[in-house]
Amino acid sequence: MVKRSASDRPRLSFEQADRLCRTFLPLGDLVFDFMEQIQAAGFAAWLSRHKFIESFGTPEEAKIHRRCIAEIARERLGRPDSMPIPDLKLLYFSPFLQQLRKERDEANGVDTSQLSTRYPMGEAAWRHEFDPCKRKQIFTRVNDAEAYDARWHAMLDEQRRCLEAEVEQHATGLAKAYTFDRDGRYAFFKAVMERDAAGLGFHYDRPKSRPNYPVFSKEVSEDWDLCWAIEDAKMFFFTPLEGHFSPYLQVRSRKLRGSLRKAQPGEVLFLSYRLLVPAFGNAYWEFYALDELETMIKANLHLYGLAAPVIEEGLRKTLG
Repeated sequence: MVKRSASDRPRLSFEQADRLCRTFLPLGDLVFDFMEQIQAAGFAAWLSRHKFIESFGTPEEAKIHRRCIAEIARERLGRPDSMPIPDLKLLYFSPFLQQLRKERDEANGVDTSQLSTRYPMGEAAWRHEFDPCKRKQIFTRVNDAEAYDARWHAMLDEQRRCLEAEVEQHATGLAKAYTFDRDGRYAFFKAVMERDAAGLGFHYDRPKSRPNYPVFSKEVSEDWDLCWAIEDAKMFFFTPLEGHFSPYLQVRSRKLRGSLRKAQPGEVLFLSYRLLVPAFGNAYWEFYALDELETMIKANLHLYGLAAPVIEEGLRKTLG
């Protein structure tokens, strides 16, 4: 049942949110299809970091790492993490990841909560990882910092070059009409979303929006909308020269207006769609020009479009 808050806004119960999130579990099976499709669409800046992490393992370990990518996406999307959780045992846990966690703890001799009491800080860091490629990555960072830093910065340079090439492909020139200050960034985000998100069924939601807080929504049911918003204003305008783009895709009470600072538990549920492509959130995060921001908005919308059939079918079944 949908609960009502004191302000008569609908709220999700944990059981309802859990049931909804479990409809997203099939997305884990599509991760590698999404990786191919988004690369084919001209969004591949994430690939440098993905290959970097994979390069620390053997071919067999790389296979385990790729399975971890899919299972982590399944586990995160399959849980209502943004809600109060009455009991961790009620959450979805990937059997594959649980086995890796068990093997890690057995090899360490303690569970992760006790690592820092048995091992030095650096060793505790790599022993915390259950993914073999990430474990070797952190091991190298701790034990051979100079070599690691050289590889790390080479990867970042490659990622930046790839993003620059994507900007040439995807930027439309719209940025020329806007400034890079705080107001200009929000106005530009609104303009790109009004143009490009419409094809996915999202529209500018004036009642929910506020100055420098544009919300784009799509109706799910009488009480619920699926929305895009920028919740971290400080990061979006990180400095006058740099911004960080972390759009929130959220299932949101129809009557919840403005930012989420006053939202009550159950009035909003975040969907971690960016995990469906490894390192996607890292690659499309820092921007230094509006052309870059436009490319990042397009990349995020394209990824959502790939996952939309599963996500929106789950919303219809659970909330419609």
